[in-house]
Amino acid sequence: DPGGDVPRILQELNKQGLKLKYIVNTHGHYDHVAGNDQLREATGAEVLIHSLDAEMLTSSRGNLSLLMGFNLALKPADRTLAEGDILRLGEIELKVLHT
Repeated sequence: DPGGDVPRILQELNKQGLKLKYIVNTHGHYDHVAGNDQLREATGAEVLIHSLDAEMLTSSRGNLSLLMGFNLALKPADRTLAEGDILRLGEIELKVLHT
């Protein structure tokens, strides 16, 4: 959930020698997604979000940024997630649980 401070996220990735594969949004509120486009552009990582929240990325009304006085409309997710999906990161497997 890159809600902001993308330079700090990039600095930490570089410091740790990590390559970002996925930007996983737990939900679509602006404070969880605001850095998606900048981070995706800098790293080439895919943006993933649950299918029920996907429209929130492209809608300032949906992600609630309009209520906070700014218009945040991001690019759509690269892929949507659903209950039971598996994300593989090397030997690590993360299972999506819709809560």
